[in-house]
Amino acid sequence: MSRIVDLRQYDVVFTTSFFYKHGVSGHMYELIDYYLVCTDAGMNCGILLADGVDKTVFNDAIRIKYNLTNLELEQMMEHTHQCHKPLIIRAQNVCIVDGSWRILDCVLYADNVFLLRCSEDDFSYFSNNKTIGCAHVMQDFKLYPERFEDLNLATVDYVKKILWSRYRAPAQVKTNTGLFYLTTNCRAVTADFVQNVIDKQICDKYLIVTNEVGIYKSLESDSVQVMEAPIENIFDYFDTYIYTPTDLQADCSPRFIVECAVFGKHVEYEIDYVCAGVERRKQDISENLNQLELTTDDEFIRYVKNAISN
Repeated sequence: MSRIVDLRQYDVVFTTSFFYKHGVSGHMYELIDYYLVCTDAGMNCGILLADGVDKTVFNDAIRIKYNLTNLELEQMMEHTHQCHKPLIIRAQNVCIVDGSWRILDCVLYADNVFLLRCSEDDFSYFSNNKTIGCAHVMQDFKLYPERFEDLNLATVDYVKKILWSRYRAPAQVKTNTGLFYLTTNCRAVTADFVQNVIDKQICDKYLIVTNEVGIYKSLESDSVQVMEAPIENIFDYFDTYIYTPTDLQADCSPRFIVECAVFGKHVEYEIDYVCAGVERRKQDISENLNQLELTTDDEFIRYVKNAISN
């Protein structure tokens, strides 16, 4: 299969960095959210799966989480392209939803690259890049102090949003179950850590969702269930989300705690450090949860349309 990807037929292509596999993660759902809302706003959009996720997994993740018609899903998959670790990407405009430069030795040709900043703080790769017209770092100014005045790129105040209006609505049930969401790309913790939390008796029952069920299989009991991600109707299974540490003790814009607020789920924080990204999300939730909803009036769409028309 060719590792040269030509997607110049689209106004914007949404993708991720591909130094490692993101898998079923927040960044995958960002691909889906921003593709859908920009398409609804009249833009011709595509998706490039470059980190090793295949289209079958991607299709299942969409079907399980989102309330789309069969036609909408078919059309989305028609515009989803798969190329693991491409060597060349040609596109009019690209949005890297994890805001990272980690695209290995790939050469990216684009008029604009929009970077939804996450954990990265080095954007020198995009400054004066001869194959990229302009790079735009879109970041929450209340979270990130850097403005990169020494680099040749645009820095924009922007808070990532979530398209929960297109989610499958959960059932209104009470289960007294605590959820551990432990995908290994960044959220894996040891079985001993999980057992220590369970021993606190926060809930009567527990559900562990992970892509590596073998890690936690020893914890299974009458009150502890282990399931492989992604889970259909996951919000039907739990009342309390147990927020666990990340590898880097950082979480730039956690989606799941916002989704819990939307659907009335409690969050229990089992971390022994202060995460600036979590604190910002908690602040936004408390001040105005609705401002975190992604809609066709979002400033991302206005900014991108303006940038690509100039």
